[in-house]
Amino acid sequence: MYQRIVVLLFVVLTSCITEEPKFTIPYAPVRFSVDLNGVDSDMYPLSYKIFTRPRAINEYVGYGGLLIFRNHENKIFAYDLCCPHEDDKNIRVKMVDNISAQCEVCGSLFEVMSGLGIKQSGVSSENLQRYRVDTSGRTGAYMIRNL
Repeated sequence: MYQRIVVLLFVVLTSCITEEPKFTIPYAPVRFSVDLNGVDSDMYPLSYKIFTRPRAINEYVGYGGLLIFRNHENKIFAYDLCCPHEDDKNIRVKMVDNISAQCEVCGSLFEVMSGLGIKQSGVSSENLQRYRVDTSGRTGAYMIRNL
């Protein structure tokens, strides 16, 4: 009986471990549509678009704006432009080549091709803030939202 109590107590205590927060920057709403067959038809594989303002009344672009990237497999990934080290919506990462974005202030470099926004180098201890990209029911149409 004593062993069961100890095991139960161990399971309860270890299941209360705090998870890392989902947000690497201050929270801001994200709701943005991408249409590769329409207004975004110029997004070819290994290309990107930056949005600092919504295009429609019911759209939101996050804290510092959106970096939307289309990789070589035609997958769409979305990140906030705010550098996670700086946490200032006016300090944004910029694309430096076809697969990386860099903060001009702290110098941190982030990979964007895989969809993870992983820090490659620099002082940032966090990755880029990622956003969920869902298909909208028709080919080439996507909805970007907070994770």
